[in-house]
Amino acid sequence: MTDIMETDSGDRYRLLAPLYDGLTAPFLWSVRSNIRRIVQECGYHTVLDVCCGTGRMAMMLHGSGFSVSAVDLSPSMLARARRNSPPGIRYFLEDAARLHFQTASFDCAIISFALHEMNPSKRMHVLAETSRVTRKGGAIIVADYIRPRGMLANGFQAVVNVVERIAGKDHHANYVTFVREGGLEPLAAGLGMKLTVRRRTFMDNAALMVIEANGNPRTLI
Repeated sequence: MTDIMETDSGDRYRLLAPLYDGLTAPFLWSVRSNIRRIVQECGYHTVLDVCCGTGRMAMMLHGSGFSVSAVDLSPSMLARARRNSPPGIRYFLEDAARLHFQTASFDCAIISFALHEMNPSKRMHVLAETSRVTRKGGAIIVADYIRPRGMLANGFQAVVNVVERIAGKDHHANYVTFVREGGLEPLAAGLGMKLTVRRRTFMDNAALMVIEANGNPRTLI
């Protein structure tokens, strides 16, 4: 575990990092605001932002008074997050499938638009680790793609597809498979955990769901 590195020749998001906020921030503001509202309504205090990217979600939560830690595997994304963040947010460069935090370290964890880029095995290991570090009775809040419905949603998906393609061949292939299989909806059905789909969002291309952490991540893998 380490705080942050500025460069890494193996960083597959090195080229996307400078473009990411400009391409996504206007569209993701509503999603992030809804996540913050859920965290506030539930009365949580300590929050982990998993696969935090450039830190926009972490900064929004920190600005609302939450104690925030954040992890990502991309040195380039984390470099931008740290440069743009106020003091107080702790960023860690590490694999979300092998978190260094102790069990039950956080009231709440967030995985926002990250599961779709992973293969199914990695996805479930990330969910399992996130469940492990979230206290029993806390929650994992997930935002990610679903199968779009309607002409407007399908039109916006074409825009989303361009951004996902920029992220790289493997990333895009996992995204295409994830959406084709229904995205969060079948994933939710297979978790075997108490789950609430809060709402469809992101021009009807995504959904927010809340998973109750049960203290037994082995139910996920």
